[in-house]
Amino acid sequence: MGRRPTRRRCTSSARGCGFWKYDDVPDLIAKRLKSLREIEDIVADAAKRNEAGKLESDRTVKQLALQGPELLKRVAAAREIYEELKLVADRERAIRAAAK
Repeated sequence: MGRRPTRRRCTSSARGCGFWKYDDVPDLIAKRLKSLREIEDIVADAAKRNEAGKLESDRTVKQLALQGPELLKRVAAAREIYEELKLVADRERAIRAAAK
């Protein structure tokens, strides 16, 4: 409730196009990449503070600093997925232009 339906232009996957909000792709990916950068910054700050010995009383951030390298692997994997989505969107641009 309360959500307005959004208009989607679904094209046939047989023509090589996916079912997504194509026009919004650049903005949506940019937002997600910004979120990933923020995560990287938070992890870097936690690691820096941990190395300086400033997290002994903050268990939550200490754990973030210790688990940061594993989290950054997931961030890198997510970044790769978004880069692949950009490529898919680029390939679809010509298909969608020809279908208009």
